Amino acid sequence: MRIVPIVKLRADSKLALDVFNEAGQLVLAKNTILNQSNLSELKKAKISSVYITDQYCYCDTPTKYMANSDHMMSKISILKKMIANVALGVSNNETLISAIELVNEIVQYYYSNQNNLELVYEDAKIEGNVMEEKIICVAMISTLFALKLGLKPRAAAAVCLAALLKDVALVTPSIKWINGETNKHHPKKAYEYLKQNYNLPDDVLNIILAHEELYDGSGYPNQLKGEAIPTGARIITIIETYYNSKMNFRDNCLQLESDFVKKTYTLDPGYLEVFRENTNVYEPNTLVELTTGDIAVVINKPSLNSFQPNIQIIRSKSYDVGSELCLAKVFNVNIQKIIYYID
Repeated sequence: MRIVPIVKLRADSKLALDVFNEAGQLVLAKNTILNQSNLSELKKAKISSVYITDQYCYCDTPTKYMANSDHMMSKISILKKMIANVALGVSNNETLISAIELVNEIVQYYYSNQNNLELVYEDAKIEGNVMEEKIICVAMISTLFALKLGLKPRAAAAVCLAALLKDVALVTPSIKWINGETNKHHPKKAYEYLKQNYNLPDDVLNIILAHEELYDGSGYPNQLKGEAIPTGARIITIIETYYNSKMNFRDNCLQLESDFVKKTYTLDPGYLEVFRENTNVYEPNTLVELTTGDIAVVINKPSLNSFQPNIQIIRSKSYDVGSELCLAKVFNVNIQKIIYYID
C-alpha cells in the first residue's frame, strides 16, 4: 500500500485501509473502489490523505503506528484536546488523566512491536490539522525511538508527554511576554507554566526545558552541550529535525537529504546513527521519478543509505523493466520527486 493525498487521488483507486474521520468514525471501508461520489465523501469529511493499493504495491505490512491502528484518529482527537486544554489552563490535572492513559497505551504498543516498526514520517490525515498532527506524530515516533535506544517504558512515556507539551508556551494566552522576549524564551516559559499549574514529573519538565538545546551547544535557553542535554530532549530534536526537513521538502527530494544532513552536526551522533538504521525515508511501494526521468517503485530491501533506497524499475529507457537498483551504489542517479500514479 502507499499513501496518496486527496488532491492527487483518482477514481478507480482501491483503498488499502479503512478511512476514519477526526472523531474516529468510519468514512470508507478497506477495499472500496473509489468513484466520484465517495471521493466527494472523503473531501466532505476533510480527509487529507488515504492509503491505496494497486499492482505496484509489493508490501502490504504497515510500518507506521497510525496506519496500523483503526482507532488512531480518535487517539489524535484525545491528544489534541489535551494539548488545547493545557494551553488554556482548563481542568488542570484532570485534563492530563485520559491523555496519560493514552500515552501509556501508545508506549506499551511500541514496546511490544518495536522490532516490527520503523521511524517513519507520517503525512497528515485530516485537512487543516497539519501542525497538530505533526506534534502528535513527533511525540509518537520519539517514543518509539526512545525504546529502540533501550529506554524503559516509563522513560519513554516521559519523552512522549514532553514532546506533546513542549511548545505549549507558544499557544497559551495566559502566559505574559515582556518586552525583548522572543520565541527563544518559550522552553523556559513552558517549563514554568507547567510546573506551576500541573503535577508533572521532573523528568518531563526537564525535557521540555531543554528541548531546543543542541548537541554542539548552539541551542537555547542554556546553551547546554552534549550529554548535559537530557536524553529525551536529544531524542525529540532528532525526530523533529527530520520531520521539518520532510515537511519542507516533501515534493523536492533532491534537497531533502542535503537539508537534513547539514543539520546533523547539531544532533547527538550516537543517537543519529541508530535513527538512520531504523528509518525508512521512502517507504516500500512509494512511486518515484528519478533524475534520469525513469519511473520506479521503492522495494522492501535494506539500503546503505535510507535517503537512497533500493528500487525496481517500472518504466525506463535506461534500464530493463523489472530490474532492481540500489541507488546508494549508483553514481549520479537520485530520486527527483514522488509520484502517485503511472499514467
